[in-house]
Order: sequence, then structure tokens, then C-alpha cells
Amino acid sequence: MDLSRTASAKASLPPDPGAIPSLADAIAGVFLERLLQNHARLRALFPPEPDSARRSLASAIVLVVRNLERLSMLEGPLMDVGEAFSSSGVTPDHYVSMRDEMLKAVAACLPQARGARWTLAAQHAWSHVVGEIASAMLRGAIRATSQTALDLRVLSETTSLGRAGQSAASRGSSSSPQS
Repeated sequence: MDLSRTASAKASLPPDPGAIPSLADAIAGVFLERLLQNHARLRALFPPEPDSARRSLASAIVLVVRNLERLSMLEGPLMDVGEAFSSSGVTPDHYVSMRDEMLKAVAACLPQARGARWTLAAQHAWSHVVGEIASAMLRGAIRATSQTALDLRVLSETTSLGRAGQSAASRGSSSSPQS
């Protein structure tokens, strides 16, 4: 993770750490509203009433903001989230839509926060941060897909070996003398 970009992202935030939860909640709300409005195919991935998703996302945003300088430490948990999302129908192309809508939500909300400094450098920094997060989640989704493919291959080979063994056993019993 480029530390100069995370420093720019951090510098763009309101100076009062107490303002972060309400900013995160605003970003999460705008993100979900825009995502569900602009990407109807993703609607099925969310509960009918997205308040719980908004609260979870707001908590995740707070976690990311508080760990901007240590974002690489979040890679494992982010990959785990991506892996979990893959089992609920999120596909790699969804990450592009989600990344883009998250950047738009940050751009819409951060400049409105008291004391925040939205500059071109901040915009580039947040683009990088959100891109890193989406990439880690996508790696988790790919890991899940790879594991599923490996499990299917092993199952297929095991099933093929089982059938081959059964065929050999049936050939062996048909050629044995009968009494």
C-alpha cells in the first residue's frame, strides 16, 4: 500500500475522530442507495430492507478509516469477506460496480463533512484505497472459486476412481467361476 496515498486519504478526513462514524454512515447510505438504484441486478444480493447492510458497511468503513496507515493488515479479513460474498452470488464484475459507487459515495459525502479537505490528491488517494480494498476482496472471491474448482476436481477424480473400481470389481465377478 502506497503510504503517501494513505496519508493523503487520512489528511482529507475531518480532524475530529468522533465525526468518523457519522461520516461512515452517510457514505454507506449513499453507496447502497446509488448501488441499488444504478445496478438493479445487484438488488437480489441485499435484504429487502438494507438497514442492516448499511450498518455493517458503516462499521467496516470506520474500521478502514481507523486503519488507513495499516491497511495491509486488513487484507486477510477483506479476502475473507470477498470469499463469503462469492457464496452469496457476488461475481468479479460486481466488484467494478461496487468500487465505482463507493468512490462516488466518498466523493459525495467527504466534502460535506466539517473540517474535511477534498482535493485532487484526496480524490486520487481514496481511489487508490477503495481500489486496494476491492482488489483484496476480489482475491478472496477468486480464492473461493479456486477452492471450489479444486474440490470439484477432487470429487470428480474420486468419483471416477470409484466407478473404475466398481467396473473392475464387476468384471472380476463376472469372470469368476460359478458353482
